Formats: sequence, C-alpha cells, structure tokens
Amino acid sequence: SASRHANRVMKGDRMRVLVAEDEEVSQRVLERTLSAWGYEVLVSSDGAEAWEVMQSEKPPELAILDWMMPEVDGLKLCRKIRASSELMSMYILLLTAKDGREDIIRGLDAGADDYVRKPINSEELRARVRVGERVVELQKQRIERETMRYARELESTVAELQRSRRRIVDVQEEGRQA
Repeated sequence: SASRHANRVMKGDRMRVLVAEDEEVSQRVLERTLSAWGYEVLVSSDGAEAWEVMQSEKPPELAILDWMMPEVDGLKLCRKIRASSELMSMYILLLTAKDGREDIIRGLDAGADDYVRKPINSEELRARVRVGERVVELQKQRIERETMRYARELESTVAELQRSRRRIVDVQEEGRQA
C-alpha cells in the first residue's frame, strides 16, 4: 500500500525498477515518472543492456520491458529472466503498443506478469507498478517466514544432536567406570 511504500522510501530502501526502452522520449518519461514516485530507476536502451543490468550484484526487483527493442526483444528477455534461478521471481511489466488478445497472451506466456499499453497512461502505470510492488513485498515476506521456520527447525535439530551427544558421552563414561 501507499504507507508501506512511504515506509520503504523513508528507510532509504527504495524499490529498484529497471526500464528497458529503446525510444528515448518514452525512456525519459518513465524514468522521471518512476523517480518522482520514489523508485530507484535503472535505465537501458535495449534487451542486451537490460540483461547486463540484471546480472548485477543487486538486480532490480521489478522490470518494465519494451516488447520491441533491438538486440534482445522484451519477449526473449522475459524468457531469459524466467529461466534464471536468480531472477525468476522478478516482477515483469511488458510495455507494448500491441493490444491484440493474441499478443497479450504471447507476452504473458513468455513470462510477463502484466502489461502496459502504449501510449502510457500514468495512473494505469502507477497502479500496475504498485501491484508489482505488493507481489514483490509478499514474496519477500514469505521467504523471510520460511527462512525463520527453517532456522528454528535447524536450531531444534542441533539441540537434539547435542542432547544425543551428551547421552552417548554419559554412556561411554559409565562404561569406563564399570
């Protein structure tokens, strides 16, 4: 929600959003708009450059990919992301002038989570980016819960192993004394 987003920004924990768009005017508009909304924006002009950005130590959590780009187009990039174990949970918005039902299905089947039609309506973009942010936050929370659960199970197993070891040592001591 807006308050969670505000809390993230206040903590300096801005969500990283990659904009992969070869059309310079659209690229600048997206960059300025997303920055004004409090996101840390990374920009690339083609799919190959976008893929390089995603290989960084701290990849973006959400990507807005233009369908029609030089080098690697948005669909190919979606497939590469979904095939990568490190990036498969990235939220992907496909940016496209294509609006036919078949095109939308192709985009979603390639791995996009959602799409935004050109020309971009800023309120629609904001709503779709917020959905992506919610999904990313829910995934992080789930991973944190699972990590905590595994840590508790591991602590319990270690404690049980330590008790078993003490019992073995005690039995060995009794055997030596007998």
